[in-house]
Parts: sequence; C-alpha cells; structure tokens
Amino acid sequence: MTLKEHIDDIREGLDKDIFVGEAAVSQGIVLRLLNALTWPTYNTQVVTPTYRHRKKTDAFWASVRKYSL
Repeated sequence: MTLKEHIDDIREGLDKDIFVGEAAVSQGIVLRLLNALTWPTYNTQVVTPTYRHRKKTDAFWASVRKYSL
C-alpha cells in the first residue's frame, strides 16, 4: 500500500468517525503513517508513548524522537 493509499484510507475513516479518542488516533493514524514511512515504530528509542496527567486522566501521546531516514 502506498503512502497516498494510506492517507486516502485514513480520510475515509475520518469521514466515518472511526477514530474515536486519542488512543485510536495514535494507533490508527500516527503509528500507521510512521510505519508506512518505514519508521521503526516498535523501537522505543525512536517512537515512545508518553503520558500526561490531565484532569485525573492519563492520555496517550506519541512522542517521536529524532530519527534520520
């Protein structure tokens, strides 16, 4: 699947509201695109989940460290 096809598929998903919540956006959009760009998404030295405490809720944020292709 090409990057354009991933983006088109994500757009369709956004139109259908299938990405509900931050975790769904992270997994369904961010990690998917990083993987399509051949980033090592399972290497925690490059892409790490970080947690913030906001209003008694832990939220998932993908934090991408410097990575040169």
